[in-house]
Amino acid sequence: MHRLVQIATRNWLDAEKELETWKSKAVRRMAQIFPWERCDNWKICDALFPHMDALLDMKFSEEEDLLNEATCLYRTARYLDGKGKYDLAFQKIQRAIGIRRKFYKEDDKNMLDCISLQSVILRAQGQYKEAEKASHQALAGYQEILPEDHLEILNESCQLAEIQTKLGNYEEAEQGFQQALAKQREILEPDNEDLLININNLALLYVDVAKYKEAETLYQEQLILYEKKFGLEHPETLTCIHNLAMVMSYQNKYGEAVTITKYVLHKRKRMLGPDHPDTLISVGHLAIYLRKQNKYKEAEELDRRALAGYEKTLGLEHPGTLISVNNLAFDLAYQKNCDEAIPLYERALVARRKIHGSKHPETKIVLDNYLDLREEMEDDGIEPPETDLLSPLASSEDERDLAEIGTGGRASGAGEEGEEEEKEEEEEEEDEVRTKESDLKKASDAVISRFLSSEDDDAWSINELLGDEPSETEGKATE
Repeated sequence: MHRLVQIATRNWLDAEKELETWKSKAVRRMAQIFPWERCDNWKICDALFPHMDALLDMKFSEEEDLLNEATCLYRTARYLDGKGKYDLAFQKIQRAIGIRRKFYKEDDKNMLDCISLQSVILRAQGQYKEAEKASHQALAGYQEILPEDHLEILNESCQLAEIQTKLGNYEEAEQGFQQALAKQREILEPDNEDLLININNLALLYVDVAKYKEAETLYQEQLILYEKKFGLEHPETLTCIHNLAMVMSYQNKYGEAVTITKYVLHKRKRMLGPDHPDTLISVGHLAIYLRKQNKYKEAEELDRRALAGYEKTLGLEHPGTLISVNNLAFDLAYQKNCDEAIPLYERALVARRKIHGSKHPETKIVLDNYLDLREEMEDDGIEPPETDLLSPLASSEDERDLAEIGTGGRASGAGEEGEEEEKEEEEEEEDEVRTKESDLKKASDAVISRFLSSEDDDAWSINELLGDEPSETEGKATE
């Protein structure tokens, strides 16, 4: 229907005193039919979203209409979060919270669901402290009104653990994941989507703390289940494949990581669009693997594209943006383009300190890279530019060294008696583990092989990969 016809119809309904009646019918119906955010529903959501957006511009006054409006806002926020449009999603969820507070107490499940989603969106925006606060509130509320092992409590516990990972609180995060996942594994099927996502996030924690073997095992197990449940081109499957390539890179398998990530990038760009955060993550990771192969010019091109996309989509101080700033500076520093690298490092360092503080792991990475470049410039006989960024860190060398030292210990040994039997049992267990690992790797490699054979052309140039053709749904990575 042409917009002029819509306006004329609306004016006629208003004149006939029928507009409020039809607004009520529309908001009630949209609250019923707008799908819960899942990528399987994106085409339906894409088609409905313009109508939903127009509806949410209207004013409602009756309680039933307002509650239906809040439901529409909640579901729209979930959809926009899935599409990577975090600022719009945050606006919607804030409006939903404002409406529901008029009718519900803070510990009502309708309110807690909104606060939980608010936490998810804040985390996606890189506002980790605010996300942590909201998640704590949601979790405490769920624990008050729901049974101990309710899925909402377990999912919120994993959500909080994911935020703790982002804050660098790794021990607390791992404990939270392990406790919640132990209960989820008891009550859910192995291919349950919530369980798969939460295990994926635990694997990301393992990557952050350099437990690459544990991460690889989880990703291999997940990949087999993802293919069976969703197929090879589902966004969650692509995330699992992308993350498995990341683990390969930590094992110095850069060629394999490059090949797999090119495929993931190609499919994400086509499915999600060139500026979706997941697509940009693939761009940034591909740059890392090429950099490891000493292809700094290609890495620079990719990092420039990732940075432009992050700035456009997520803003100047989002963690993803700052990772791209750091990585582009690293490319430029290696190519002796210090005039451009230094201000980029300084930009990243100032923002990291402001958002995360000086002791956060990501802040320390940027600081180390910045100091290394200044030292290299001095070695080359170049005077680094004056800066006041280092003045509060006059005694920070010990802090830098401590960041590289892990905690460890030795398990106490058994007594001599029975050592032989224990040794045999240990060898048998190790053989079983090796056999299981071998079978798992074969099955995972078979999935990767099918994934790589799903495209006719695997020789994309960087320009072809970065071309901004429309997506099908239009309507961690630091040096």
